[in-house]
Amino acid sequence: MQKMAMNPIDVYLHEHLAPQLAAYSLVGEHAAVLLEDVRARLASVVCRWHDVDFRRTILHIGMEEGYFYDPVGCKNLIRVDTGKRLS
Repeated sequence: MQKMAMNPIDVYLHEHLAPQLAAYSLVGEHAAVLLEDVRARLASVVCRWHDVDFRRTILHIGMEEGYFYDPVGCKNLIRVDTGKRLS
């Protein structure tokens, strides 16, 4: 049986965000709830990505937030923040 390839959101969640959460001792059900919430928010952004005005708006919000936020060793956090702010 062939293994299904994960979509980019799942790759990000499992290979990047989950290990970061585990480093802060956030595992199990609490991590699963957070990962599912982030998945839903990012999927929502991806579904509307073709809408140019929407895309410009969320990228602008992400740039504003990212300008003042400087996490150590977390390159992808700004993308997650942009997705979270849309709900």
